[in-house]
Amino acid sequence: MEHFYVQLDNDDVVVGVSQLSEEVEADHMIPIPDYDVGLLRKKYNRVSQAFEVGPPRTIKKISAREFWKRFTADERESLSSSPSGKVKRFLEDLRIMKEVDLKDGEIMADVHAAESSGIIGVGRAAEILIIEQS
Repeated sequence: MEHFYVQLDNDDVVVGVSQLSEEVEADHMIPIPDYDVGLLRKKYNRVSQAFEVGPPRTIKKISAREFWKRFTADERESLSSSPSGKVKRFLEDLRIMKEVDLKDGEIMADVHAAESSGIIGVGRAAEILIIEQS
C-alpha cells in the first residue's frame, strides 16, 4: 500500500511531497490522501489540519552574475577601476562566488561602503541588496 505525505519545514510550510511504501510517524510529515504537488509552499494549520496559502518565497541568494548585473554599467566600471584595496577584495571575493547571500554581513557592508564612498549612488545599496519575493 502507498502512503502519501507532505514534509513541513520549521514554520509548517510544505517543502516536499512524498510517496512512501511504509507508514511514517513524524511531526514534520503529514499524511495526505493523494500525491499532490499543489500543496508545495502552502502553510499547514495544525489546529484546523488544513493547508492555507503560504508565505511568499523569499529569495536571499542569487548567482554572482545576477548580483553583478544589479549594478549599473557605470557602477561596474567605477568598481572595476577603483584603487581601493577594500573594493579590490570585494571584487575578488565576488569572482570566486557562485552565489551571493544578500543577507551576508560582509556583502552588505561592502555594498554600503561603495555607496558611502560615492562609487555607487545614494540609495543604490538598498536597491542592490533588496530581497525579492515570488
